[in-house]
Amino acid sequence: MSVFETHFNLMAAPFKKQLEAGNNPFKQLRYITTLKKQDDFPDDVPAVVMASPGMLQKGFSRDLFEKWCPYDKNGIVFTGYAVENTLAHDIINGGKEFVSCESPQKMVMKMSQDYISFSAHCDYIQTLEFVKTITPNHIVLVHGDCLLYTSPSPRDLSTSRMPSSA
Repeated sequence: MSVFETHFNLMAAPFKKQLEAGNNPFKQLRYITTLKKQDDFPDDVPAVVMASPGMLQKGFSRDLFEKWCPYDKNGIVFTGYAVENTLAHDIINGGKEFVSCESPQKMVMKMSQDYISFSAHCDYIQTLEFVKTITPNHIVLVHGDCLLYTSPSPRDLSTSRMPSSA
């Protein structure tokens, strides 16, 4: 959440006013936290990793994946294109076994996996279709043209659940 607190000057006026008055509107998002290191996350609870771009070759997402993949109560959702010859591509195409980054040990994936075609670089129609598919109660627009969302066409209002004001 620190990125929102750091760059509040780029936000819409209502958010700026709240932050300038000492009220952080993001503190109420109590289930969303920044995970600074892998050991901060408890191993004894089911987990879902939503990784984008999610190639899982190295780094934090690979470390978490290797830690969580042996447990069938966990899951991973890939949210974008996975390049051939990457672990993500292999998993999306049905692979269940892979070699650990930490050792030559072969690992078996028991966690569930799913794929959602989503890109942060999509146009209005793609975003609208995604929102209609997941039907969220709230939408937070992180970037984009605010005018597109404050002045939707009558057609958009009648066919979507997007709010008519930002």
